[in-house]
Amino acid sequence: MASDIRLRSDFFASHKTQKLKRRAGADAVLALIQLWAFAATNRSDGNLSGMSDEDIEIAAGWADPSVSLVQLLVDCKFLDCDGDAHRIHNWVKNQPWVSGADARTHAARIGANAKWDAARMRRAS
Repeated sequence: MASDIRLRSDFFASHKTQKLKRRAGADAVLALIQLWAFAATNRSDGNLSGMSDEDIEIAAGWADPSVSLVQLLVDCKFLDCDGDAHRIHNWVKNQPWVSGADARTHAARIGANAKWDAARMRRAS
């Protein structure tokens, strides 16, 4: 689980962000950032498969049922859609530390186990 995400310094000035803000206001931009924070904690690969549009909107803190945040994020190219499955666009590229968190944790666990196994072997001999 990652404890932070990267946010490009030009994020607020980008065309995509400006489009999202024009279409649904600053709350939509905040919801996008909240969705990214949710993904860092719960979906470190950026894959939102298995989550309904409503689940994604809840994770993003989106409270306006009259506007589909998911559709806005797809239209503005922040989310990729394949049927019912959604994925955060370019997540692995833009969040390399977050997307590699599970692999780093696994490697650290293997390393720690090897260290303790070696120590046990030395004590046993």
